[in-house]
Amino acid sequence: MHLDAVVTFGFPRAGDATAVAEAEPAADSVERHVLESNPLLESWGNARTLRNDNSSRFGKWIELKFDESARLGGATIKTYLLEKVRLGHQAEGERTFHAVYELCRGASADEKRRWGLPDDPTSRYALLASSAQNTRADGVDDEAQHSRVRAAAAHLRIDDLDDLHASLAGVLRLGDVRFVDREHETRDASAEVENADAISPRGQSEEESRRTPAAATWIFRFRETSACFRY
Repeated sequence: MHLDAVVTFGFPRAGDATAVAEAEPAADSVERHVLESNPLLESWGNARTLRNDNSSRFGKWIELKFDESARLGGATIKTYLLEKVRLGHQAEGERTFHAVYELCRGASADEKRRWGLPDDPTSRYALLASSAQNTRADGVDDEAQHSRVRAAAAHLRIDDLDDLHASLAGVLRLGDVRFVDREHETRDASAEVENADAISPRGQSEEESRRTPAAATWIFRFRETSACFRY
């Protein structure tokens, strides 16, 4: 799997001493940008394994670019080969990607309400049920890391982090969905959700959810997919 993630940093080339002096703060920013990318890449691409609490589960290629004065002038980071199977199953004693636990423990009460997360999400979801290990043994706190990732995203001017977290919450809920088994029905290619509470907004009963078609039923017809999570 190739992740469409290419992060490039740089500053304008300078031709004289004055321009170099003016570009100096940007050069410092490049270095910090490279460092600030680590919390994000580790959050979404690293996981606890039996041998390592912060094991990289993807490939990363970093190109550093220097000017004639050996100053760091830019960097390109490419990521690839994410171990996506880990999202659906983890060996006992291991965890899925850090971002899942950081979100579950670091989201505010309002975010949990908007994204449909229970107060203790790590004990609920089927996607996390294959392993009882939901903490790190290296002393790193998931809630603190969630704040660190937010700070890094702000520094890198990533303004859609909430959308990514909302999508991640949706994936967790998707793993709990069960579909109604309808034998010998070939004319209708739709699929009805059996446990609508898995995708309903928090505080809404299953019956109320079933009366909200967009939240209660997903329809899959060939290439057309209609699905709705309400955040």
